[in-house]
Formats: sequence, C-alpha cells, structure tokens
Amino acid sequence: MMLKKSLYLIPIAFLTACSHIGVQEGDYCVGSVNTTVAGLRAEASDKLMPQAKGAAGKGGVCAAQSFVAVEPITVYRLYDSSRPWTAQGAWWSMNRPSGTRESYRAQNAICKEWSPIDRLVVCKIKPHTELVLGTTQSVTCSENETYPATADIQVYIPNNARENQIYVEECEDQGVWPAPEKTSSFLLKNVRVNPAG
Repeated sequence: MMLKKSLYLIPIAFLTACSHIGVQEGDYCVGSVNTTVAGLRAEASDKLMPQAKGAAGKGGVCAAQSFVAVEPITVYRLYDSSRPWTAQGAWWSMNRPSGTRESYRAQNAICKEWSPIDRLVVCKIKPHTELVLGTTQSVTCSENETYPATADIQVYIPNNARENQIYVEECEDQGVWPAPEKTSSFLLKNVRVNPAG
C-alpha cells in the first residue's frame, strides 16, 4: 500500500517541479480577466490585442480579453496635466483611482517618465467601441525603476486624438489627483486668536 501511494506522488512532484522550467520571474501574468463584464460583450480582436499586450518588462496588459461595449461604460484616467491633450489617451481603469500616487503607479506599472499622473478625468466608453481588458504587465523604466506584473485590470481603448479617433464621451475633469486634503471649515471657524497673547 505504501508503494502504491508513493507511485501516485511521484508524477505530482515531477509536474510541480517542471511547471517552472524556463520561466523566470516576470515572465508570467498575475490574475485573470473575467469574460463576463456588465455592458461589454467578449469578442476576439486580432487588431487590438497586439496594440494592448506587452512582453514582460515592456508594460501594457498581460492576460487579456477583447470586448465590444454594448452600452456606455464609465472609465477613469490619470494623465499629465502639463499635456492636456493626453486626457483622452489609450489607458484607462474601470475603478476610480484611490490611494497614493506611488501605490497607483506600482499597481498599474506606470513609469514616472511616461506621466506624473497628476490629474483625473472620468468618461464613458461609446457603445460599439472595441477595447481590451487585461491584467497589468511588468515594466522596466529608465533609472532602474521597475514594476512587477499585477492583477490590476487596465482598459485599453484605441483613442488617437491626432487622427480624431476618440471612443469616449461625456468626459468630466475631476481636477488634481490625488485631491488635496480639505481643511475642515469647522476647525477654522472655531479658532480664535487672542490678541493679548
């Protein structure tokens, strides 16, 4: 009985050991993309996938699925306020950005040289737009800055302002990001200065 049990474990141990042969850190995707997303229909796109997917260390998306919007979908984008024409770029999120600038940069593998990600815009994807959802691919930036692949989902929309191809609408500027902390007006109203010192 012991021999029989051992024979079952050998193939499992062998497969486990072999599952990482030739795979180096960063050569794999983290997480997966749900193919059922409200407002989107999964549909293969040989045109968009090469634009959105990147090799390890190059950025873009890793595990990915192409879709067509069947209704307006809200998306969020952080961009470089010194280059306002980038507000309607290609890379978006389905979730409102939160946390610190550095945590968002790391979660979405955004090199500092690409953008200071200091302003937020929210738009709606136009119905019938083709897009790609994917997990975040790793990226190696200049100055020894690297970010690993993550399970955070990015949205690739093939906007191209130079060719007047914009697939988002009803955009609203949300201002500086992260939003400056507000000082409580209650505290300011109740502060009294004693002139006598």
